Amino acid sequence: MPLPSYRLDPPDANYRVSPDDRETIRTGFDPDALERLLAMIVPDARPELLRAFQWPERGVPASNIVKFQDPDLQAVLDEVWLPMWETEIPDALDAEKKEFPGLALARRRRAGG
Repeated sequence: MPLPSYRLDPPDANYRVSPDDRETIRTGFDPDALERLLAMIVPDARPELLRAFQWPERGVPASNIVKFQDPDLQAVLDEVWLPMWETEIPDALDAEKKEFPGLALARRRRAGG
């Protein structure tokens, strides 16, 4: 059975993350890319996805969205995660074995591609 699609086609050109919500996005994630990603998904799914990138309540572990089946959503998710990797030294990028979002993009950018 196929997974449900959360992709909105076309994306909502008018969607914006509120200034208050933008301030609560965790360090290391790109708020502009997150806003583009949220504009690409159905409105009912936006609050949960946004919460995954915001600081959780005290004592609650942060959740991490790391994979979409949709390649277009995954490409923007990589952009959301990219700042996390841009601060890493090149050896750390090369040594990382898990395929977190944004890692391959950071490696390509470091290589000049």
